[in-house]
Amino acid sequence: MINVMDKKWLFIMLILYLLIACLPAYKSPVIVEGFVNHKIVTGVKGNTSYTILLNWPTNGSWIIVKDKEYEKFFMGEKNAFVSKSTENEIRKKYSDIKYIVSIKLDSKDLVNGIDKGEAITYFVSRDEFNKMKIGDKVKFEVLRSRKYMIKRLIQIEKNAGCADGSNSDNKEQKLVEISIQHPYVKKYIEIHPNAIYSIRRVYLSFDGTVYEVDEDWKVKDFENVTGIDGKPVDGKNHYCWVVHWSIPPPEVDIEHIVDVYIDRDSHNIVFVEEAW
Repeated sequence: MINVMDKKWLFIMLILYLLIACLPAYKSPVIVEGFVNHKIVTGVKGNTSYTILLNWPTNGSWIIVKDKEYEKFFMGEKNAFVSKSTENEIRKKYSDIKYIVSIKLDSKDLVNGIDKGEAITYFVSRDEFNKMKIGDKVKFEVLRSRKYMIKRLIQIEKNAGCADGSNSDNKEQKLVEISIQHPYVKKYIEIHPNAIYSIRRVYLSFDGTVYEVDEDWKVKDFENVTGIDGKPVDGKNHYCWVVHWSIPPPEVDIEHIVDVYIDRDSHNIVFVEEAW
């Protein structure tokens, strides 16, 4: 007959067995694919993190150097390349330099819970940062034990464009560029350089009611509605693209988002909402 002590040991052994059995799966990498949207370099000065460089084709510029002291290192470039000597110069002023790449996924990232078609930012090494260029299709490994970080680049397909077969001037890129011109989004990206975005379609009524629509722009459900904290700037009805800016979950305890409502036909911004 098994006594209480034996039962405890059996239970402990069972738990240890399950942990050991699950360890290989926990350590095994997950393969993810996607397209490079933009690249960022950040650094810490004092106790504050600053965006040093933003590599994102928008408004005619490919590389925006936030700290003008380093602008000379990237003159005339379309894809940011940070040499060791340039990094050493940056380290004279900043510590904890981070290299970040935003990728629109062409497969699901099971580690971070991000679906195909959504964008996510990953921390990468300087070497990987230099290898990846805007528009490249990349295949890489992500470890379950280290979220939001690329462990290893497996393959790079140069200038592959985006998942729908278009190039960086596609509709999505245009919508993102439009949203970035708004002061709320500009400030948001400065505060959160690793911000991610998603895009959805809605019907925005003149009174601020928001209806979800399908791919043919037909309202899905007239009963299931939400609303904005205000009304469209012109007081009219609009079919809109909504560029939703957010932060990867580990970054902050309080959610901070910006939604930019862009008219489907005119591409004018008709409403912007920021929330915490």
